[in-house]
Amino acid sequence: MELADKSGIGPSTTHRLLNALIEYGYVRQDGQREKYQTGRKVIQLARVALANHSLRTAALPHMKELRDRTGETVHISVIDGDIAVLIESIESTGSIRVYSPVGGGSGDFHCTSIGKVLLAYMPEQQADAVIARGLRRYTANTITSPEKLREQLREIRKSGVAFDDEEREIGVRCVAAPIVDYTGKTVAAMGISAPSVRLTEENKAELAEAVKETAYNISRSYAGL
Repeated sequence: MELADKSGIGPSTTHRLLNALIEYGYVRQDGQREKYQTGRKVIQLARVALANHSLRTAALPHMKELRDRTGETVHISVIDGDIAVLIESIESTGSIRVYSPVGGGSGDFHCTSIGKVLLAYMPEQQADAVIARGLRRYTANTITSPEKLREQLREIRKSGVAFDDEEREIGVRCVAAPIVDYTGKTVAAMGISAPSVRLTEENKAELAEAVKETAYNISRSYAGL
């Protein structure tokens, strides 16, 4: 009733909302005092927000430099639970550009360059669980074979770079590289997305080197080196 009074929401609706928040772990109820308190998920969100804030602070200058250097959209994602969440994006200077909303997330790691990077450096058991969920086909280029995907993940770990060759969307290509913390653990992936007419076979190696260099510089800034 106190929450209903303060929020201006009816008691029955307030009760229904609280039950939903309890179910998802954002609120917990103290049975003895019949009071509601913030739950563990709120603490997890705060930790993610704090970590992402310092990562974004370290990454932004380098991302802007890469955008200016390539002219393409630059973005960075982290793993939150079982999805990859976009935490920052710097848009292309071109009239034709690839747009992704900050805060958006996807569990389809297999068909984007950033997703592949995050998948390649996951603990093996976690990566196996992601692959076991199934590999949805989006285009004719989407990898749907677990064996072929695992082979590509091994190549990503060797080369330090991942490509998306119109695997999520026809007309869009991407390249990404890992960002690591001071222990060498991959904490994020950063990449560029571009129309396929601008990210071609002829320039993809050059763009891949630029992405790897920028990811390395972000890692050094994030680690305080």
